[in-house]
Amino acid sequence: MAKTRDDFLGDCEPEDKAAYEKLFTELQDLARELGDPDPAGPAAEAPSGEQPVRLRIAFDSPKGAALRLVHTKLGAAAPLLWFFPSKNEEKWTAVNRVSAMLAQLPKAGVREKDTMAFAAELRTADFVPGGNKVLKTCTAGETDGVSRVFRWDRNRAGVVSAVRALVEKVNAY
Repeated sequence: MAKTRDDFLGDCEPEDKAAYEKLFTELQDLARELGDPDPAGPAAEAPSGEQPVRLRIAFDSPKGAALRLVHTKLGAAAPLLWFFPSKNEEKWTAVNRVSAMLAQLPKAGVREKDTMAFAAELRTADFVPGGNKVLKTCTAGETDGVSRVFRWDRNRAGVVSAVRALVEKVNAY
């Protein structure tokens, strides 16, 4: 189980590792822009008074990493995206993909219409249906699946844009 970013990236093939590094960096840059002073810091379950928004990648799940939004206007941490390594040393069925488990967002307090708008934006970044209220990258499970999707700047930019738009909607609650 990956406990750190380095552990997670070490469980990826070289091309996918490079793609994840770019995507993680862009998401951390977005987090700073949105007010998280330490996006590389430990994931939190609740915001603090001085930091109403925390957007961080947590590496504490046995299956992969998750981009979590912790916000004073939500009832719980909202896992926006899940990242799964390509070597998959833990042998989970989800491998070499980025997924959005959309059913988890309303449980955290994200409005259903905002969840669906988030899904629509992710579809412009080559995400496809992957089950009931699940989106996954179009190359999920394939060799170099992450690098083939995120080598394109437009797909990484689409993910960042979708996350930014969702956080801005939550800010307005």
